[in-house]
Amino acid sequence: MAKQKKRHIIGDKEGKLPISKELSPEAKKMIENFNQGNFKKSRYLAKKQLKLKSAAKEDEKAAKDILARTGNDLVILYLSLTLFLLLVFIFFWAIIN
Repeated sequence: MAKQKKRHIIGDKEGKLPISKELSPEAKKMIENFNQGNFKKSRYLAKKQLKLKSAAKEDEKAAKDILARTGNDLVILYLSLTLFLLLVFIFFWAIIN
């Protein structure tokens, strides 16, 4: 039996991200919005944070993490595309036969 890697998940049991003391006030605000469930604003602030050239490494890391957590789930997109193509195939197959 293969050993499974333990995934390191940042956050507590409720899924809230910890706010580091090393972060800038803008990054702290971004994480606070995420923890409160305001994902639209946290994504906006994360994109804004990544555009700043003067952003610290910790701020960039937090912004990328927020964007990764709130992004589109690619599995659902691929499954939807596959289902659509299958339906199109069945439709044309039914017309031909």
